[in-house]
Amino acid sequence: MPESTGSYPRQGEVRASIGLILANKYRGGAFTFDTESQTIKTIISYWEDQLKLVGISTDVKPDDYQGICMVGMKTISGAAARLDKAVLDMAPLLKDVLGSENPNGDILARSMGILVQDTDLLTTENHAVVRRFYKQWIYTHLAKPLYPLALPTAGDRSSTESRYRSAILSIVSNCVYGVYEADLEPLIRLLVITLGDRSSLAAKAGRQQLVSALEVLVEILANEPDTLKSHLKAIIGGVMAVYEGCLPDRQEAKKDASLTAARKLVLQTLGAIPKKFEERHLLPYSLRLQRMLALTCGDPVREVRQVARLARVNWAKVVV
Repeated sequence: MPESTGSYPRQGEVRASIGLILANKYRGGAFTFDTESQTIKTIISYWEDQLKLVGISTDVKPDDYQGICMVGMKTISGAAARLDKAVLDMAPLLKDVLGSENPNGDILARSMGILVQDTDLLTTENHAVVRRFYKQWIYTHLAKPLYPLALPTAGDRSSTESRYRSAILSIVSNCVYGVYEADLEPLIRLLVITLGDRSSLAAKAGRQQLVSALEVLVEILANEPDTLKSHLKAIIGGVMAVYEGCLPDRQEAKKDASLTAARKLVLQTLGAIPKKFEERHLLPYSLRLQRMLALTCGDPVREVRQVARLARVNWAKVVV
Protein backbone atom coordinates (compact mmCIF):
# COMPACT_ATOMS: atom_id res chain seq x y z
CA MET A 1 0.00 0.00 0.00
CA PRO A 2 1.37 3.44 -0.88
CA GLU A 3 2.18 5.97 1.74
CA SER A 4 -0.91 7.92 2.74
CA THR A 5 -1.29 11.27 1.02
CA GLY A 6 -4.43 12.21 2.92
CA SER A 7 -2.51 13.84 5.76
CA TYR A 8 0.00 15.55 3.47
CA PRO A 9 -2.01 17.36 0.77
CA ARG A 10 0.95 19.34 -0.54
CA GLN A 11 3.09 16.22 -0.84
CA GLY A 12 0.22 14.49 -2.59
CA GLU A 13 -0.17 17.32 -5.10
CA VAL A 14 3.52 17.16 -5.96
CA ARG A 15 3.39 13.39 -6.46
CA ALA A 16 0.25 13.77 -8.57
CA SER A 17 1.89 16.36 -10.82
CA ILE A 18 4.99 14.21 -11.31
CA GLY A 19 2.86 11.15 -12.07
CA LEU A 20 0.73 13.09 -14.55
CA ILE A 21 3.76 14.37 -16.44
CA LEU A 22 5.43 10.95 -16.59
CA ALA A 23 2.22 9.20 -17.68
CA ASN A 24 1.72 11.81 -20.37
CA LYS A 25 5.26 11.68 -21.70
CA TYR A 26 6.12 7.99 -21.65
CA ARG A 27 4.45 4.91 -23.05
CA GLY A 28 5.08 1.59 -21.35
CA GLY A 29 8.43 0.91 -19.79
CA ALA A 30 9.30 0.03 -16.22
CA PHE A 31 9.18 2.51 -13.39
CA THR A 32 10.28 2.03 -9.81
CA PHE A 33 8.33 3.67 -7.00
CA ASP A 34 9.85 3.93 -3.56
CA THR A 35 6.97 1.96 -2.09
CA GLU A 36 8.13 -1.11 -0.20
CA SER A 37 10.83 -1.47 -2.91
CA GLN A 38 8.15 -2.63 -5.33
CA THR A 39 8.95 -2.42 -9.02
CA ILE A 40 5.90 -2.11 -11.27
CA LYS A 41 5.37 -2.39 -14.97
CA THR A 42 3.83 1.01 -15.52
CA ILE A 43 2.61 3.97 -13.54
CA ILE A 44 -0.87 3.53 -14.92
CA SER A 45 -1.35 -0.12 -13.99
CA TYR A 46 0.10 0.54 -10.54
CA TRP A 47 -2.44 3.23 -9.68
CA GLU A 48 -5.31 1.28 -11.20
CA ASP A 49 -4.41 -1.58 -8.88
CA GLN A 50 -4.26 0.77 -5.91
CA LEU A 51 -7.59 2.39 -6.70
CA LYS A 52 -9.22 -1.03 -6.83
CA LEU A 53 -7.47 -2.98 -4.09
CA VAL A 54 -7.40 -0.13 -1.60
CA GLY A 55 -10.88 0.98 -2.58
CA ILE A 56 -12.45 -2.28 -1.43
CA SER A 57 -10.26 -2.63 1.65
CA THR A 58 -11.91 -2.10 5.03
CA ASP A 59 -8.59 -1.06 6.58
CA VAL A 60 -8.19 2.22 4.67
CA LYS A 61 -9.48 5.46 6.16
CA PRO A 62 -11.49 7.78 3.88
CA ASP A 63 -8.90 10.57 4.15
CA ASP A 64 -6.17 8.19 3.03
CA TYR A 65 -8.21 6.90 0.10
CA GLN A 66 -9.03 10.49 -0.87
CA GLY A 67 -5.30 11.11 -1.21
CA ILE A 68 -4.81 7.91 -3.19
CA CYS A 69 -7.63 8.87 -5.56
CA MET A 70 -6.22 12.34 -6.09
CA VAL A 71 -2.74 11.11 -6.98
CA GLY A 72 -3.96 8.08 -8.91
CA MET A 73 -6.56 9.88 -10.99
CA LYS A 74 -4.25 12.78 -11.84
CA THR A 75 -1.56 10.34 -12.89
CA ILE A 76 -3.95 8.39 -15.09
CA SER A 77 -5.30 11.66 -16.55
CA GLY A 78 -1.89 12.24 -18.09
CA ALA A 79 -2.22 9.01 -20.04
CA ALA A 80 -5.88 9.70 -20.83
CA ALA A 81 -4.94 12.98 -22.52
CA ARG A 82 -2.90 11.09 -25.10
CA LEU A 83 -5.55 8.35 -25.50
CA ASP A 84 -3.52 5.56 -23.95
CA LYS A 85 -5.68 2.45 -24.28
CA ALA A 86 -4.47 1.19 -20.90
CA VAL A 87 -6.80 3.78 -19.33
CA LEU A 88 -9.80 1.83 -20.58
CA ASP A 89 -8.86 -0.95 -18.17
CA MET A 90 -10.47 1.24 -15.53
CA ALA A 91 -13.96 0.22 -16.70
CA PRO A 92 -14.18 -3.05 -14.72
CA LEU A 93 -12.37 -1.37 -11.82
CA LEU A 94 -15.15 1.22 -11.59
CA LYS A 95 -17.90 -1.35 -11.48
CA ASP A 96 -16.09 -3.33 -8.77
CA VAL A 97 -15.35 -0.40 -6.45
CA LEU A 98 -18.51 1.62 -7.08
CA GLY A 99 -20.63 -1.48 -6.67
CA SER A 100 -18.99 -2.54 -3.42
CA GLU A 101 -20.40 -1.79 0.03
CA ASN A 102 -17.21 0.00 1.02
CA PRO A 103 -17.74 3.75 1.63
CA ASN A 104 -14.52 4.43 -0.29
CA GLY A 105 -16.60 3.87 -3.42
CA ASP A 106 -18.20 7.28 -2.85
CA ILE A 107 -14.76 8.89 -2.90
CA LEU A 108 -13.81 7.16 -6.14
CA ALA A 109 -17.07 8.30 -7.76
CA ARG A 110 -16.47 11.93 -6.84
CA SER A 111 -12.86 11.70 -8.07
CA MET A 112 -13.69 10.55 -11.60
CA GLY A 113 -13.84 14.09 -12.92
CA ILE A 114 -10.11 14.48 -12.28
CA LEU A 115 -9.55 12.41 -15.43
CA VAL A 116 -10.91 15.25 -17.58
CA GLN A 117 -10.24 18.21 -15.32
CA ASP A 118 -8.50 21.18 -16.93
CA THR A 119 -4.97 21.74 -15.67
CA ASP A 120 -2.04 23.87 -16.76
CA LEU A 121 0.10 20.75 -16.89
CA LEU A 122 -1.91 19.43 -19.83
CA THR A 123 -1.45 22.29 -22.26
CA THR A 124 0.55 22.72 -25.44
CA GLU A 125 2.40 25.58 -23.73
CA ASN A 126 3.84 23.02 -21.33
CA HIS A 127 4.58 20.61 -24.20
CA ALA A 128 2.00 18.07 -23.08
CA VAL A 129 0.55 15.49 -25.47
CA VAL A 130 -3.18 16.30 -25.56
CA ARG A 131 -5.42 14.70 -28.18
CA ARG A 132 -8.29 16.83 -29.38
CA PHE A 133 -11.17 14.54 -28.39
CA TYR A 134 -9.77 12.88 -25.29
CA LYS A 135 -12.59 14.09 -23.05
CA GLN A 136 -15.13 12.64 -25.47
CA TRP A 137 -13.13 9.41 -25.39
CA ILE A 138 -13.17 9.21 -21.58
CA TYR A 139 -16.87 10.06 -21.44
CA THR A 140 -17.77 7.45 -24.07
CA HIS A 141 -15.81 4.60 -22.49
CA LEU A 142 -16.02 5.30 -18.76
CA ALA A 143 -19.13 7.43 -18.10
CA LYS A 144 -21.66 6.47 -20.75
CA PRO A 145 -21.73 2.74 -19.86
CA LEU A 146 -22.77 3.70 -16.29
CA TYR A 147 -26.13 5.24 -17.27
CA PRO A 148 -28.10 1.96 -17.02
CA LEU A 149 -26.65 1.44 -13.55
CA ALA A 150 -27.35 5.02 -12.43
CA LEU A 151 -31.02 5.15 -13.44
CA PRO A 152 -33.73 3.25 -11.52
CA THR A 153 -35.64 0.47 -13.25
CA ALA A 154 -39.27 -0.29 -12.42
CA GLY A 155 -39.13 2.13 -9.50
CA ASP A 156 -36.42 0.19 -7.68
CA ARG A 157 -33.37 2.04 -6.41
CA SER A 158 -30.24 0.34 -5.21
CA SER A 159 -27.82 1.86 -2.75
CA THR A 160 -25.10 2.03 -5.42
CA GLU A 161 -27.10 4.04 -7.97
CA SER A 162 -26.10 7.30 -6.30
CA ARG A 163 -22.44 6.39 -6.76
CA TYR A 164 -22.87 5.75 -10.46
CA ARG A 165 -24.73 9.06 -10.81
CA SER A 166 -21.94 10.81 -8.92
CA ALA A 167 -19.29 9.27 -11.19
CA ILE A 168 -21.14 10.34 -14.34
CA LEU A 169 -21.75 13.86 -13.07
CA SER A 170 -18.16 14.21 -11.92
CA ILE A 171 -16.98 13.54 -15.48
CA VAL A 172 -19.75 15.41 -17.33
CA SER A 173 -19.41 18.58 -15.26
CA ASN A 174 -15.78 18.83 -16.40
CA CYS A 175 -16.67 18.47 -20.10
CA VAL A 176 -18.06 20.92 -22.62
CA TYR A 177 -21.66 20.53 -23.74
CA GLY A 178 -20.75 18.93 -27.07
CA VAL A 179 -19.26 15.91 -25.32
CA TYR A 180 -22.54 14.69 -23.83
CA GLU A 181 -25.23 16.31 -25.99
CA ALA A 182 -26.10 12.99 -27.66
CA ASP A 183 -27.17 11.56 -24.29
CA LEU A 184 -29.38 14.36 -23.00
CA GLU A 185 -32.40 12.15 -22.39
CA PRO A 186 -30.81 9.82 -19.81
CA LEU A 187 -28.67 12.65 -18.45
CA ILE A 188 -31.69 14.86 -17.74
CA ARG A 189 -33.41 11.97 -15.96
CA LEU A 190 -30.28 11.58 -13.88
CA LEU A 191 -30.27 15.29 -13.06
CA VAL A 192 -33.91 15.25 -11.97
CA ILE A 193 -33.27 12.28 -9.67
CA THR A 194 -30.23 13.99 -8.16
CA LEU A 195 -32.08 17.26 -7.54
CA GLY A 196 -34.90 15.35 -5.90
CA ASP A 197 -32.63 13.54 -3.46
CA ARG A 198 -32.97 15.65 -0.31
CA SER A 199 -30.61 13.42 1.67
CA SER A 200 -27.66 14.52 -0.49
CA LEU A 201 -27.57 17.87 1.32
CA ALA A 202 -26.71 16.27 4.63
CA ALA A 203 -23.08 15.51 3.73
CA LYS A 204 -20.40 17.51 1.96
CA ALA A 205 -19.98 14.72 -0.59
CA GLY A 206 -23.65 14.92 -1.52
CA ARG A 207 -23.42 18.69 -1.88
CA GLN A 208 -20.58 18.31 -4.34
CA GLN A 209 -22.76 15.97 -6.40
CA LEU A 210 -25.54 18.56 -6.38
CA VAL A 211 -23.15 21.28 -7.50
CA SER A 212 -22.04 19.09 -10.41
CA ALA A 213 -25.66 18.42 -11.36
CA LEU A 214 -26.52 22.13 -11.27
CA GLU A 215 -23.46 23.01 -13.38
CA VAL A 216 -24.61 20.56 -16.06
CA LEU A 217 -28.19 21.83 -15.85
CA VAL A 218 -27.03 25.41 -16.46
CA GLU A 219 -25.11 24.23 -19.55
CA ILE A 220 -28.14 22.38 -20.95
CA LEU A 221 -30.32 25.44 -20.37
CA ALA A 222 -27.84 27.55 -22.29
CA ASN A 223 -27.54 25.15 -25.23
CA GLU A 224 -30.68 23.03 -25.58
CA PRO A 225 -33.46 24.31 -23.29
CA ASP A 226 -36.27 22.62 -25.20
CA THR A 227 -35.10 19.23 -23.93
CA LEU A 228 -36.03 20.37 -20.41
CA LYS A 229 -39.57 21.52 -21.24
CA SER A 230 -41.29 18.33 -20.09
CA HIS A 231 -39.26 18.34 -16.88
CA LEU A 232 -39.86 21.95 -15.83
CA LYS A 233 -42.06 21.12 -12.84
CA ALA A 234 -39.52 18.65 -11.41
CA ILE A 235 -36.57 20.94 -12.12
CA ILE A 236 -38.11 24.07 -10.61
CA GLY A 237 -39.35 22.19 -7.55
CA GLY A 238 -35.99 20.45 -7.19
CA VAL A 239 -33.80 23.55 -7.36
CA MET A 240 -36.08 25.47 -4.99
CA ALA A 241 -35.74 22.68 -2.45
CA VAL A 242 -31.98 22.67 -2.96
CA TYR A 243 -31.77 26.37 -2.19
CA GLU A 244 -33.80 25.96 1.00
CA GLY A 245 -31.65 23.00 2.04
CA CYS A 246 -28.47 25.01 1.45
CA LEU A 247 -29.38 27.50 4.17
CA PRO A 248 -29.01 25.49 7.41
CA ASP A 249 -28.04 28.73 9.16
CA ARG A 250 -26.50 31.98 7.98
CA GLN A 251 -23.05 31.32 9.42
CA GLU A 252 -22.65 27.87 7.85
CA ALA A 253 -24.15 29.14 4.60
CA LYS A 254 -21.41 31.78 4.42
CA LYS A 255 -18.52 29.49 5.36
CA ASP A 256 -19.31 26.36 3.31
CA ALA A 257 -18.16 26.94 -0.29
CA SER A 258 -20.24 24.05 -1.66
CA LEU A 259 -23.43 25.49 -0.11
CA THR A 260 -22.68 28.90 -1.60
CA ALA A 261 -21.91 27.42 -5.03
CA ALA A 262 -25.13 25.40 -4.98
CA ARG A 263 -27.29 28.42 -4.08
CA LYS A 264 -25.67 30.54 -6.78
CA LEU A 265 -26.21 27.84 -9.41
CA VAL A 266 -29.83 27.41 -8.33
CA LEU A 267 -30.45 31.12 -8.89
CA GLN A 268 -28.60 31.06 -12.22
CA THR A 269 -30.88 28.22 -13.27
CA LEU A 270 -34.05 29.99 -12.16
CA GLY A 271 -32.91 33.26 -13.70
CA ALA A 272 -32.29 31.63 -17.08
CA ILE A 273 -35.64 29.81 -17.31
CA PRO A 274 -37.82 32.86 -18.18
CA LYS A 275 -35.45 33.67 -21.07
CA LYS A 276 -35.67 30.18 -22.52
CA PHE A 277 -39.38 29.28 -22.37
CA GLU A 278 -42.64 30.86 -23.46
CA GLU A 279 -44.64 32.59 -20.76
CA ARG A 280 -47.46 30.04 -20.91
CA HIS A 281 -45.11 27.35 -19.65
CA LEU A 282 -44.04 29.48 -16.68
CA LEU A 283 -47.29 30.95 -15.36
CA PRO A 284 -48.02 28.06 -12.94
CA TYR A 285 -44.76 28.77 -11.10
CA SER A 286 -44.60 32.57 -11.28
CA LEU A 287 -46.15 33.66 -7.97
CA ARG A 288 -44.35 31.03 -5.92
CA LEU A 289 -41.01 31.83 -7.49
CA GLN A 290 -41.38 35.57 -7.17
CA ARG A 291 -42.01 35.16 -3.44
CA MET A 292 -39.00 32.91 -3.11
CA LEU A 293 -36.72 35.19 -5.11
CA ALA A 294 -37.71 38.16 -2.98
CA LEU A 295 -36.34 36.24 0.01
CA THR A 296 -33.18 35.11 -1.80
CA CYS A 297 -32.24 38.76 -2.30
CA GLY A 298 -31.34 38.63 1.39
CA ASP A 299 -28.87 35.76 0.96
CA PRO A 300 -25.90 36.00 3.38
CA VAL A 301 -23.39 36.05 0.48
CA ARG A 302 -23.22 39.20 -1.66
CA GLU A 303 -22.33 37.39 -4.89
CA VAL A 304 -25.38 35.17 -4.50
CA ARG A 305 -27.59 38.20 -3.78
CA GLN A 306 -26.49 39.73 -7.09
CA VAL A 307 -27.59 36.65 -9.00
CA ALA A 308 -30.84 36.58 -7.02
CA ARG A 309 -31.69 40.14 -8.05
CA LEU A 310 -31.20 39.31 -11.72
CA ALA A 311 -33.38 36.22 -11.41
CA ARG A 312 -36.07 38.24 -9.66
CA VAL A 313 -36.10 40.81 -12.47
CA ASN A 314 -36.50 38.05 -15.08
CA TRP A 315 -39.42 36.43 -13.27
CA ALA A 316 -41.12 39.77 -12.63
CA LYS A 317 -41.74 39.89 -16.38
CA VAL A 318 -43.84 36.71 -16.18
CA VAL A 319 -47.25 38.28 -15.56
CA VAL A 320 -49.95 36.16 -13.94
